[in-house]
Amino acid sequence: MTRVESVDHHATKTDLDSKHQQYQQYLTATDVAPKTNRGFMNYLVYHKTSNLILRAVASAYTPKPYQGLVFIEATDKNLDQYYKLKLKSKTGNVDIGALMLASPSFAENYAQQK
Repeated sequence: MTRVESVDHHATKTDLDSKHQQYQQYLTATDVAPKTNRGFMNYLVYHKTSNLILRAVASAYTPKPYQGLVFIEATDKNLDQYYKLKLKSKTGNVDIGALMLASPSFAENYAQQK
């Protein structure tokens, strides 16, 4: 027969609380905070060097620029225009200037985020 040892549930809860505190400290230290009551927000991933929008992503957190990539908030209307231009494109990538011409609200949004 094998003996089953009792599990200390209080230690497990303490460990979870500790991990949660560490995670909250990480979020504070990296300045990555969830948007308040907005859930997921849409972003267009813009590559500065090539002037192309590579794809659309959704995130509950505000992404930070990374190795030449910039994340621009996009509304549903902006995404509709982006996908229309993407279908017309031979390469599947959309030039940011073309999207700004097709959607003036996107141009305003981009200017505000700069």
